[in-house]
Amino acid sequence: MSEFVGSGDRPAWRVALLGLVLACACSSGNSSASPGGGGGGIGASAGGAGSGGEQGTAGAGGSGGLATGLGGGGASGTSAGGIAGSAGAGGLGGMAAGATCPDGDVVALDGAVPVSGAFLGSNLQGAVCLGAAVAYMFRAVSSNVAGQPVLMIQSAAAGDAAARIVFDRPADALYGQLSAFIVLSAAKAGVYTSATSCGSVGVSAILPVPPEVHCGGDPSVCPAGCAHFGPVSSLTCTPIQPERSGVAQTSSDCLGEPQTPAGSWTLTLTSDPDLPAVSADGSVPYVPVHGTLEATLVTSGSGADGSTVELSLSF
Repeated sequence: MSEFVGSGDRPAWRVALLGLVLACACSSGNSSASPGGGGGGIGASAGGAGSGGEQGTAGAGGSGGLATGLGGGGASGTSAGGIAGSAGAGGLGGMAAGATCPDGDVVALDGAVPVSGAFLGSNLQGAVCLGAAVAYMFRAVSSNVAGQPVLMIQSAAAGDAAARIVFDRPADALYGQLSAFIVLSAAKAGVYTSATSCGSVGVSAILPVPPEVHCGGDPSVCPAGCAHFGPVSSLTCTPIQPERSGVAQTSSDCLGEPQTPAGSWTLTLTSDPDLPAVSADGSVPYVPVHGTLEATLVTSGSGADGSTVELSLSF
């Protein structure tokens, strides 16, 4: 096997997530996934902004689009519906108009539940449109947390599904990525916080490469904004794709490595996942799970100012 060198700085929370994924030869369980009932649906197109962002009812799609503000219980305008968050008063009741969710059917994957929600901050803001990511649970195989339940939220790396994370800020975002892995003490309904579990939650806006970055073809000379990429035998100097991220993470990455704590989260599971043991062949069945995830993220990366972002997801 030839050694492969990646390009650029990859956020620690995504590296840890990759480690869990590589350690898990996951297979779907027998249960078919269905859209989460905890949160309201997402409007197909943006209408006029409401003044408060009225909380929607479970499963209601709404055609109004994205309402404005953090109110949760505030008065709604003509576009009430939008992202009908499951948060109550003080929660993410709506989103600044402009982040329009694309049309299209949502494919419910076997063993996983579609995720939807919103994130609101001065430096990072947008919507997680239904189908942009999925949630599921499995039992960890890493020696540090072997056998423990893991909640995983995972978005597509590219393509139409990745484009379903849409942004008000930064306005030039190409697409988004959403990830979470949280190791839990039990696979049952209840409330779990970052104070009593380990892991990370993160959302990123992938940005264009600045026009002034020119990497050239000489692998021995890799200027600022570029990094070596590819097999060791044929490295190329490649532009580093800038990104702006918001992350919440505990002091441990769950895999035995320390990390700098940031932000916080509260995970509420509303279902009791029937998690089977790891199979004799080493495969790890994953099963659907329902609930909500509320998190305070801290921004970093290109153009970030260290401000916080409020994230609210339903699945």
